[in-house]
Amino acid sequence: MSAPTLHEAAFSLEWQAKYIRRATAVADALAHFAAGEGCTDPAGDADIVAGGVLFLSSYLGRIADEAESGAASFKGDAQ
Repeated sequence: MSAPTLHEAAFSLEWQAKYIRRATAVADALAHFAAGEGCTDPAGDADIVAGGVLFLSSYLGRIADEAESGAASFKGDAQ
């Protein structure tokens, strides 16, 4: 295989940045819920935060998997 192109590396980084920004938006929303802003149902908000954290953990894991896969591919191709 040939070395990765600059375009391939840029695409991979762009994908990661886009999904990290989405994860940041979810984390921001969770922080507002956890702070109790506009809270009318603390137990319900706690359930939302717990579900959001589980989602965010999985989502960040997916981003990390993609980054590791891309890095391994680029390292292997470059050698």
